Amino acid sequence: MKVLNYLIVNVYLPYVGSVDRWLICSDIFADVQSWCDKFDACEVIVAGDFNCDLTASGADKVSDCVLGFVSANSLIRCDSLFPSSNTATYINYALNHQSYIDYVFASTSAAVNKFEVLDPDVNFSDHLPLLFSLQINDQVNNGLTRSKTNEPTKTGMVFEHRL
Repeated sequence: MKVLNYLIVNVYLPYVGSVDRWLICSDIFADVQSWCDKFDACEVIVAGDFNCDLTASGADKVSDCVLGFVSANSLIRCDSLFPSSNTATYINYALNHQSYIDYVFASTSAAVNKFEVLDPDVNFSDHLPLLFSLQINDQVNNGLTRSKTNEPTKTGMVFEHRL
Protein backbone atom coordinates (compact mmCIF):
# COMPACT_ATOMS: atom_id res chain seq x y z
CA MET A 1 0.00 0.00 0.00
CA LYS A 2 1.31 3.46 -0.85
CA VAL A 3 0.36 6.29 1.51
CA LEU A 4 1.75 9.67 0.50
CA ASN A 5 5.52 9.11 0.42
CA TYR A 6 5.44 5.71 2.18
CA LEU A 7 5.35 2.22 0.74
CA ILE A 8 3.85 -0.05 3.42
CA VAL A 9 4.22 -3.80 2.94
CA ASN A 10 2.78 -6.57 5.11
CA VAL A 11 4.40 -10.00 4.71
CA TYR A 12 3.77 -13.51 5.93
CA LEU A 13 6.59 -15.99 5.42
CA PRO A 14 6.04 -19.75 5.69
CA TYR A 15 6.98 -21.47 8.93
CA VAL A 16 10.03 -23.71 9.35
CA GLY A 17 9.31 -27.09 7.79
CA SER A 18 7.01 -25.75 5.04
CA VAL A 19 7.46 -27.32 1.63
CA ASP A 20 9.54 -25.07 -0.67
CA ARG A 21 9.96 -22.51 2.13
CA TRP A 22 13.18 -21.02 0.74
CA LEU A 23 11.72 -20.73 -2.78
CA ILE A 24 8.53 -19.06 -1.51
CA CYS A 25 10.48 -16.61 0.65
CA SER A 26 12.90 -15.65 -2.12
CA ASP A 27 9.93 -15.06 -4.47
CA ILE A 28 8.18 -12.89 -1.87
CA PHE A 29 11.27 -10.73 -1.37
CA ALA A 30 11.83 -10.46 -5.11
CA ASP A 31 8.26 -9.10 -5.38
CA VAL A 32 8.74 -6.71 -2.47
CA GLN A 33 12.05 -5.54 -3.94
CA SER A 34 10.34 -4.83 -7.27
CA TRP A 35 7.84 -2.58 -5.44
CA CYS A 36 10.69 -0.86 -3.60
CA ASP A 37 12.43 -0.28 -6.93
CA LYS A 38 9.23 0.98 -8.56
CA PHE A 39 8.65 3.47 -5.73
CA ASP A 40 12.30 4.22 -5.02
CA ALA A 41 11.54 7.77 -3.85
CA CYS A 42 9.30 6.45 -1.07
CA GLU A 43 10.14 5.60 2.51
CA VAL A 44 9.55 1.88 3.13
CA ILE A 45 7.81 0.07 5.99
CA VAL A 46 7.86 -3.75 5.91
CA ALA A 47 6.03 -5.57 8.68
CA GLY A 48 4.64 -8.98 9.44
CA ASP A 49 5.22 -12.56 10.49
CA PHE A 50 8.67 -13.47 9.18
CA ASN A 51 8.71 -16.88 10.91
CA CYS A 52 12.46 -16.71 11.48
CA ASP A 53 14.91 -15.61 14.14
CA LEU A 54 16.95 -12.64 12.94
CA THR A 55 19.24 -12.37 15.96
CA ALA A 56 22.07 -14.36 14.37
CA SER A 57 23.04 -14.30 10.72
CA GLY A 58 23.68 -17.71 9.22
CA ALA A 59 20.86 -19.27 11.27
CA ASP A 60 19.14 -20.40 8.06
CA LYS A 61 18.72 -19.39 4.42
CA VAL A 62 15.45 -17.56 5.07
CA SER A 63 16.95 -15.47 7.89
CA ASP A 64 19.87 -14.62 5.60
CA CYS A 65 17.44 -13.65 2.83
CA VAL A 66 15.51 -11.33 5.18
CA LEU A 67 18.69 -9.79 6.58
CA GLY A 68 20.05 -9.31 3.04
CA PHE A 69 16.86 -7.51 1.99
CA VAL A 70 16.94 -5.35 5.13
CA SER A 71 20.59 -4.45 4.55
CA ALA A 72 20.20 -3.79 0.81
CA ASN A 73 17.34 -1.37 1.50
CA SER A 74 18.94 0.27 4.57
CA LEU A 75 16.02 -0.69 6.79
CA ILE A 76 16.08 -0.61 10.57
CA ARG A 77 14.28 -2.85 13.05
CA CYS A 78 11.70 -0.86 14.97
CA ASP A 79 12.19 -3.05 18.05
CA SER A 80 15.80 -1.83 18.16
CA LEU A 81 14.52 1.76 18.39
CA PHE A 82 12.42 0.84 21.43
CA PRO A 83 14.42 -1.85 23.27
CA SER A 84 11.96 -2.14 26.15
CA SER A 85 9.52 -3.71 23.69
CA ASN A 86 11.96 -6.49 22.83
CA THR A 87 9.95 -9.46 24.02
CA ALA A 88 8.69 -12.66 22.46
CA THR A 89 6.14 -12.19 19.70
CA TYR A 90 5.20 -15.88 19.39
CA ILE A 91 4.15 -17.78 22.51
CA ASN A 92 2.85 -21.34 22.53
CA TYR A 93 1.95 -22.25 26.10
CA ALA A 94 1.09 -25.87 25.25
CA LEU A 95 4.59 -26.46 23.83
CA ASN A 96 6.25 -24.18 26.39
CA HIS A 97 7.92 -22.31 23.51
CA GLN A 98 8.38 -18.65 22.67
CA SER A 99 10.38 -16.73 20.08
CA TYR A 100 10.72 -13.37 18.34
CA ILE A 101 9.59 -13.90 14.74
CA ASP A 102 7.37 -10.88 13.98
CA TYR A 103 9.05 -7.63 12.93
CA VAL A 104 8.53 -4.10 11.65
CA PHE A 105 11.29 -2.55 9.53
CA ALA A 106 11.46 1.09 8.46
CA SER A 107 13.71 3.02 6.10
CA THR A 108 13.76 6.02 8.42
CA SER A 109 13.75 6.11 12.18
CA ALA A 110 12.59 9.72 12.29
CA ALA A 111 8.99 8.83 11.48
CA VAL A 112 8.63 6.00 14.01
CA ASN A 113 6.95 7.38 17.13
CA LYS A 114 6.13 4.15 18.90
CA PHE A 115 6.66 0.41 18.70
CA GLU A 116 5.21 -2.09 21.14
CA VAL A 117 4.63 -5.79 21.47
CA LEU A 118 1.18 -5.89 23.04
CA ASP A 119 0.01 -8.50 25.52
CA PRO A 120 -3.78 -8.23 25.51
CA ASP A 121 -5.93 -10.03 28.09
CA VAL A 122 -7.86 -11.69 25.28
CA ASN A 123 -5.85 -13.02 22.35
CA PHE A 124 -6.99 -15.88 20.12
CA SER A 125 -3.60 -16.23 18.46
CA ASP A 126 -0.24 -17.61 19.52
CA HIS A 127 1.31 -14.38 18.14
CA LEU A 128 1.26 -11.19 20.15
CA PRO A 129 0.12 -8.13 18.20
CA LEU A 130 2.67 -5.48 17.21
CA LEU A 131 1.73 -1.83 17.36
CA PHE A 132 3.70 0.85 15.60
CA SER A 133 3.01 4.49 15.05
CA LEU A 134 4.43 6.75 12.34
CA GLN A 135 4.37 10.48 11.90
CA ILE A 136 3.75 10.88 8.19
CA ASN A 137 4.12 14.35 6.72
CA ASP A 138 2.61 15.17 3.37
CA GLN A 139 5.81 14.96 1.32
CA VAL A 140 3.92 15.56 -1.91
CA ASN A 141 3.24 19.15 -0.87
CA ASN A 142 6.45 19.48 1.17
CA GLY A 143 4.34 19.15 4.30
CA LEU A 144 2.38 22.32 3.50
CA THR A 145 -1.29 22.80 2.82
CA ARG A 146 -3.41 25.91 2.56
CA SER A 147 -5.75 26.96 5.33
CA LYS A 148 -9.01 28.83 4.75
CA THR A 149 -7.03 32.04 4.93
CA ASN A 150 -4.68 30.66 2.24
CA GLU A 151 -1.74 30.69 4.67
CA PRO A 152 0.55 27.68 4.49
CA THR A 153 0.21 25.38 7.50
CA LYS A 154 2.23 22.29 8.44
CA THR A 155 0.19 19.11 8.24
CA GLY A 156 0.77 15.48 8.86
CA MET A 157 -0.97 12.44 10.15
CA VAL A 158 -0.20 9.71 12.57
CA PHE A 159 -0.48 6.26 11.08
CA GLU A 160 -0.92 3.60 13.70
CA HIS A 161 -1.15 -0.03 12.72
CA ARG A 162 -1.60 -3.16 14.72
CA LEU A 163 -0.44 -6.46 13.25
